[in-house]
Amino acid sequence: MSNTIETPESHATASPPRQNSTLTVLGLIVIAAAVLYLLATRERRDATPDAALSHPAVGAPLADFDVAVLTGEGENVLAGDLKGKVALVSFWGPWCGPCKTEFPHLAKLAENLRARDDFRWLPVTYDQSLAGSPQQLRQDASAFLSQAGLKTVTYHDPNESLLGAASAAGAFDGAFPCTILVDKSGHIHAVWKGFRPGVEKQVEAAVLELLDEKAG
Repeated sequence: MSNTIETPESHATASPPRQNSTLTVLGLIVIAAAVLYLLATRERRDATPDAALSHPAVGAPLADFDVAVLTGEGENVLAGDLKGKVALVSFWGPWCGPCKTEFPHLAKLAENLRARDDFRWLPVTYDQSLAGSPQQLRQDASAFLSQAGLKTVTYHDPNESLLGAASAAGAFDGAFPCTILVDKSGHIHAVWKGFRPGVEKQVEAAVLELLDEKAG
């Protein structure tokens, strides 16, 4: 049996050079920074008016659907009820922080346009699992509206017909909030995914443009 004598040199060759490890770590940091930059750039791009107006779903029809009143006094809405109207369809939920930030802005816009018979805001409420009871959803939505000081008719989608129509058109991908502007012919004009400060002004400008008004 031969005995192998370990020398300092043999230990040195058994471990990766320290310089290579440092370069590897630096490389990973650079890659991570690049990914974060690309994500931030994409978010800024998605928040621009051009992104909303050039969304792949623009031009697609919002097919047949029906939604039911959840809170407030109103009537159930069918797709045909929006014919000849500019419609702003909001997918939101009382569990969703960005939804609750956006909601008062859209409510104010709808209130300002209340006298227009050719405009309709349709805030459609969903729970986080898309499978909760209407009773719990109504309770949660009512609590939010009360806290926000809003008296707004909201709707829910018991048969998920609107959810299916928007998904089929490519306008809804499961992210909340999702705001869809539909023109008087029933075709999608713009889609906003998520909410960032300034989006509410984009929505208002696009709505007023379709209504042939100037944004104030």
